[in-house]
Amino acid sequence: MKRSPVVTGKKAEWYAKHYYSVEDDIIPIFERMDTPFLDKRLKPGMKVLDAMCGRGRHAVRYAKRGCIVTANDLNPHMVAHARRGAKLAGAKISLMTSDATRLRGIKSGSFDAVIAMFSAVGTIPDAKTRQRAMAEFARVVKPGGIVIVHAHNRLDTLFDPGFYPECLRLNFFPKKGQLRGDMITDYNELHDMFNHFYSPAEFRKSFEKAGLKVVEEAYMDYTKRRFITGPLRKLRADGFIFVGKKE
Repeated sequence: MKRSPVVTGKKAEWYAKHYYSVEDDIIPIFERMDTPFLDKRLKPGMKVLDAMCGRGRHAVRYAKRGCIVTANDLNPHMVAHARRGAKLAGAKISLMTSDATRLRGIKSGSFDAVIAMFSAVGTIPDAKTRQRAMAEFARVVKPGGIVIVHAHNRLDTLFDPGFYPECLRLNFFPKKGQLRGDMITDYNELHDMFNHFYSPAEFRKSFEKAGLKVVEEAYMDYTKRRFITGPLRKLRADGFIFVGKKE
């Protein structure tokens, strides 16, 4: 699996530019969920790495709130947007362009918290490569620190009749060269977008394999813009945020 929206050259610039027209549509949804979730956990004075920052929405917010923030993205055009956003907001952020699977130049145990939001880890093709990113997040966080990651849930497709064909493929019959949960699709004029949709059990296993103890699980209903509870939350949630602690 070699497809990825994070590429180099003119295509990377195009992706960075057009990604925002998509994100502008979805920000109001996540501002009701991921932002308050992070607000409760990222406190002034904490050293925070936004490991796959995109335009830097969270990086700018938490720098303004008193965190010591480093923002990283493999796409240099994303980092350029984050730099402009930080300047406009009067926020001080350290910026870097590095592969999340190899956070070169960052010493082990450097941060109090590492975040990777809006299914950023899911955009990394290949399970082993995604796991290397999780291992890097665990490496650079301090003992006692936290890693906060968001992912889309492939199990919720079981409850959407209009999505049954894709549901069957995602959960049971992946295409040749793909794994269960892999999706490549066109989305709002963005072509060949790759994202891996996790199951909650798979996501937990990824944290544990990286040496992180899952201490919180939050399940999200994107349509109603709320967190959900109850015995069916793992099946009905559109996505989830897990918090792993390094012990």
